[in-house]
Amino acid sequence: PVTTFAGDNVAPTVTLTTPANGATPGLAVGASLAISGTAADNKGVRKVQYSLNGAPFDDANLATLATPAATTTTYSAALFPATGGNTLSVRSVDFAGRVSAVATRTFKVQRPLEVRIAGNGSVTAGFSPSSFRDVGQKFLITATPAAGPAPGNIFKNWTIESGHNTGDLGIAASALEKPTLTFIHREGLVLLANFMPNPFALARNGAAFGLGTKSNGSSGVEYNGLIHPDPALPGPDGTRPGNGTDDRQLLFKVLAWAGGDNGMARFGTSRATTFTVARVNKPSLLVQDLQFDDIASDRLRDSISGTVIATSFRRSVIEAVSHATADRAFYDGLSGATTVPAAYLGLSNATQSYTVVLPSRPLLDNVVVAVFGENPELPSKLGFIFDYSDRLNIGDQISFAAPAPLGLSAGEIYTLVDDDDLTPDNRYLALEDSDGNAADIDDSLVDVLFNASVLVAVFPGGNPNIQLVGLGLTAQDYPQGVGYGFLTITKAGLVTLTTGKLADGTVVTGSSKLTEDNSFPIFLQLYNKKGYLGGDVVLDAGAFESDFAAVNLDWLRPFDATSHYYPYGWEEIIRVGFMGARYRASFSPAASALLISFGNPLQGPDPVFGNAGLSFFDGQLTEDLFRTVSISATNVATKVPASDTSFALTLTAATGLFTGTFVHENDDGVPAPLTTPYEGVIFQKGPDAGGFGFFLTRKPNPIDYTGESGAVNLRGFGM
Repeated sequence: PVTTFAGDNVAPTVTLTTPANGATPGLAVGASLAISGTAADNKGVRKVQYSLNGAPFDDANLATLATPAATTTTYSAALFPATGGNTLSVRSVDFAGRVSAVATRTFKVQRPLEVRIAGNGSVTAGFSPSSFRDVGQKFLITATPAAGPAPGNIFKNWTIESGHNTGDLGIAASALEKPTLTFIHREGLVLLANFMPNPFALARNGAAFGLGTKSNGSSGVEYNGLIHPDPALPGPDGTRPGNGTDDRQLLFKVLAWAGGDNGMARFGTSRATTFTVARVNKPSLLVQDLQFDDIASDRLRDSISGTVIATSFRRSVIEAVSHATADRAFYDGLSGATTVPAAYLGLSNATQSYTVVLPSRPLLDNVVVAVFGENPELPSKLGFIFDYSDRLNIGDQISFAAPAPLGLSAGEIYTLVDDDDLTPDNRYLALEDSDGNAADIDDSLVDVLFNASVLVAVFPGGNPNIQLVGLGLTAQDYPQGVGYGFLTITKAGLVTLTTGKLADGTVVTGSSKLTEDNSFPIFLQLYNKKGYLGGDVVLDAGAFESDFAAVNLDWLRPFDATSHYYPYGWEEIIRVGFMGARYRASFSPAASALLISFGNPLQGPDPVFGNAGLSFFDGQLTEDLFRTVSISATNVATKVPASDTSFALTLTAATGLFTGTFVHENDDGVPAPLTTPYEGVIFQKGPDAGGFGFFLTRKPNPIDYTGESGAVNLRGFGM
């Protein structure tokens, strides 16, 4: 039969079912998108056509054979849309050639973002293993390390596993080191979140500390340490700047870690490895290369080290290069493993009180040997300490640059010899010149404070880059008295020095934290932050003379035109000891807080001959003074004889403080009061048990800048 379409004046229709208008279908790159809908005509649908993004129309697939009898049909087609926004147009055509109105849809194609995970952790929900996202849009994702298993985990970094770079993602390279990443999605992007076991959480003595959270729930891990000037470290330009000898203290508190697995610290949003501390009228400090020690090995030391460069930015001159080290504050007092050892605490782990004395060091403890290069005997050290030959060996040669110590000649080569063959520990030393003449450094130089570095020395392997330069200080140039302080140690490792005084009368207070090896750094800023007292202290309850041992406790005092006492100070730095002993205020049966040697109790009071003596020396005294007292079991001091008006003494047993006054020869003819005050503390350990302190000579008005500090000792008889 023949079908005619005369009088067919009705246009066909078309509807578009998928995609919906505004849809956001997710497609892999190269994948197709199916479209579908329905077309109708009163005389039959001949074809349905579609156009994507303005391209020429193409025929869709009809579900019903295109015949005049098929007045309604569905259709479909497979498209390959572009990433992002697309416009789809569809029309139908009947057998009379009539064309329907065009149906239009807009939709946005999303592309997959693949997020992989390496290690033990997770990322923001909905991102992993993959999700469809708008390309060209910013997204925020956070990587979170898993808490367990022990020792926990940390975020390491992000890596881009596809062929993209950081510029494609609109980020800086440092952004990949942060757990939270804001980035622009790109077609085919694959990210990898890397986690690693926490290398900073070490189980020490059964106690595990996680980075960022201590076992007591507090945030952060604290590190304390010192900056030691280091002549062995050259500047970045290859020069060897003239490093000073002063220390500085650093306090580190690590709150989070985003430095990767190399243990390198990062600063600021740029994750820089350097950090500048600008200072007014002082060299600015450039801190660089701070890192956890041995982070790449299995034997992680719980410490941080790095380099600090003092720089004059105005002249771009490197003034000093120093090495910074800091150890972790180990104790928290919450368990046996993280409680300070009982040897340093009171009963039931109560806070223990100590008295501390700060004597000036004799010559041998004040000779510093700085080696420009590796120390061949102690590779872990960067210099020698010339101290009873335990660093500088018998047979080693030294030459002094001017000014040389008294009795020695600048430029002469001396050999270190043992001048007492009966003493195997080499405590009696001499320097012998090429002619065999010897200078006994224990006797002839004992009153000369001499800081030095070595000029010529023959060490194993040889090292010509050593020099020895003297300061030329005399006994009148620095205090001869003994400073003191009161110190407490808590079970959580907090060390606090309170109400102490150096031998020039300067008040000192401060605190620090104990490390796992029971040491702590001490750094006290003095003289309006122009001077300091600093060094490392180690607890050692088993030691013979003190519960503490200090190495290189340095004291810097600047010039002060307003001070009657030592106005020139000692910017060369002198060294003092740090001796401490547990203090007991009372005994049973009752006895004085003043003990004689090795903790033996003081003899009973004796009003005729006394049981203790006060001695005063140096401090412009032409001869030593000695006074006798009788001290009762209740710590009441009575002068012997009672008629002696030349001094007074008071003991404060609760703290160990002793104070008083005495008639100094400079007090003669001076208006009342005709006495000079003194002060000190009772020290209760070892052969030196007794009292130690200082006095300051009278200050006239106006001052004449000649004031000095002398020493006072309180000793029980029978020592």
